[in-house]
Amino acid sequence: MATFLVERYWPGVTAVAAQAVTALLAGANVVVVETIVTGADEVCFWYVEAESANEITRAFESAGVPIDRISPATALPDTSGGHRPAPAR
Repeated sequence: MATFLVERYWPGVTAVAAQAVTALLAGANVVVVETIVTGADEVCFWYVEAESANEITRAFESAGVPIDRISPATALPDTSGGHRPAPAR
């Protein structure tokens, strides 16, 4: 399985609406790893695992959800131990 970032410009998006889309994708050949909503920018991102971008397109189309872009993506683990660096002086 490969990982992708799915992007949708969505005026008025809410976390509840984005989660509803995530629920609609259950059972598709797409595994939603994380959903991110940027309310001020009116954009929703889904970080997903799938065999291909075509599988993602089919899953979102079947759910009736338009998307703007699909990009191959890789999430990197946090190696900071959860600590923020000290501010620069």
